[in-house]
Amino acid sequence: MREIEIVQTIKDTLGKQPRCLESAKSPAQLSPFERSQYLAAVNWLRRYRAKPNSPNIMQVKGWLEAAYHLRALENYGLAYEILWVSPPLANNIAGSEPLHELLGLWGHWVERLALYEGLLGKLPLNQEMRLLDGLGHTHHGLGDYAAVLRDCDRYQKVLEQLDDDRLWGRLWGLLGITHHAMGAFDKAIKFHHQRLALSQRVGDRKEQAYAMGDLGVAYYSLGEYATARTCHEEQLALSVQLNDGMQMRSALGSLGHVDQALGRFDRAISTYQQLQALAEEAGDRVRVCGALSGIGNVYRLLGHFDEAIVAYDSCLTISREMGQRRSEAVALMGLALAHNAMGLSKRAQGVAQEAWVIVQGLQSEGLKAQMVQLLAQIAVSLQDYEAAIEYEVEAISLFESIGDQPNLGLALFNLGGVMVALGETEDVFGCWLRSLMVFTEIELESRVQTVVRALFGYLCHAVDCTFLDQPVTADRIWSIWEVPLAEMSEEYGQEIVTTMVACLVAWEQAE
Repeated sequence: MREIEIVQTIKDTLGKQPRCLESAKSPAQLSPFERSQYLAAVNWLRRYRAKPNSPNIMQVKGWLEAAYHLRALENYGLAYEILWVSPPLANNIAGSEPLHELLGLWGHWVERLALYEGLLGKLPLNQEMRLLDGLGHTHHGLGDYAAVLRDCDRYQKVLEQLDDDRLWGRLWGLLGITHHAMGAFDKAIKFHHQRLALSQRVGDRKEQAYAMGDLGVAYYSLGEYATARTCHEEQLALSVQLNDGMQMRSALGSLGHVDQALGRFDRAISTYQQLQALAEEAGDRVRVCGALSGIGNVYRLLGHFDEAIVAYDSCLTISREMGQRRSEAVALMGLALAHNAMGLSKRAQGVAQEAWVIVQGLQSEGLKAQMVQLLAQIAVSLQDYEAAIEYEVEAISLFESIGDQPNLGLALFNLGGVMVALGETEDVFGCWLRSLMVFTEIELESRVQTVVRALFGYLCHAVDCTFLDQPVTADRIWSIWEVPLAEMSEEYGQEIVTTMVACLVAWEQAE
């Protein structure tokens, strides 16, 4: 319904022909309170106009107030219709997005929750389903994953009553992104594949785009970057065909992450900047925040710390304005990493503790593992090696449990670095060879090169300075690292370790 239709429906209720949804009363039967509430709703819709430069939330205040008045009248059907209105905005930043979607784009989670929760249990099942979908995605945006799973239980019960298999895709997608956020990547992939198969079967290209995007994010977390890129390129192509701006922005952000992980920093920066511009134009503060976080990460990795801190600070401000705790934690973690890299370890420790308080309340094993890894890095900078070892061992365990291979390889490499500081040569090689095995398996070339350089460099420094003076062969590598390689063969299998040794030989020959 449009504004004019909603206003006319209310006027008809006050006139001679009651058309108000759920209203069984004639106009003459309306109490003074009921008349005043209906008139207030009309006035908010017809007379309230925000100033052109007013905040986004003020531009839709008339619609929100009208919905609250209608809800007070128990006119839930008409209040529900307001959620789906595409309100005209003074700055025309959002196109045709409905009101409840705009609140999500802007990060106004509290107002969005209030709209959904006030209508739950009051409407037909097909509308209840949409409310629960929105409620679950809102709780996900807030990082309250336990609440999302409760919403999904209710969502499933409604779908079972509706008895239409075509409706299950959105629920599977919500379950997928929630399990992913909690670190259960295999479960996430299973749900996303179910959604993709359903969307392909019914020919729903929009649902296909969502499923491909979420699948790409999950494969990225497993270190399967080639598969992730394929998914996101498909997502982008579909979104362009559908002219779906939200999905375009989502795909661009994910492609930026892939380029960053592969060390293609110029390309990643360009993609993140393109995303930032599109998100700002659309008023999509959630993805503006994601773009800023990505830009901060790339600048930090390039050693441009001042630019990184500016990006992280901007992301932090927006996250706090939206009340998006996960995004706030990520921005704080980025700031802590930047400060630590600049040698400001005490400041980094303070910022990291702020992040740690948030992460502990987010029910995300993946984020917790990254947080522990950060605490380990800061402990190393502070020369608290005992604490660093404890943190790294915990991070390794967490990354192994959730299947996060890229971060597992990094944690093993960092633990080896702690052992270098302590002069524990055998442990250094044990950690770095395991790290190399992980990066070799997922074919992350930039990380492979880093580990190989470290291995040969430390070997020449601590064991045999003449090792590289003769050709490097598999036999020589097995002889020098006999104990750790034998242990790894027993643990992971001879074939995997042999492949890793071949990688070492090939890299040295290429050099």
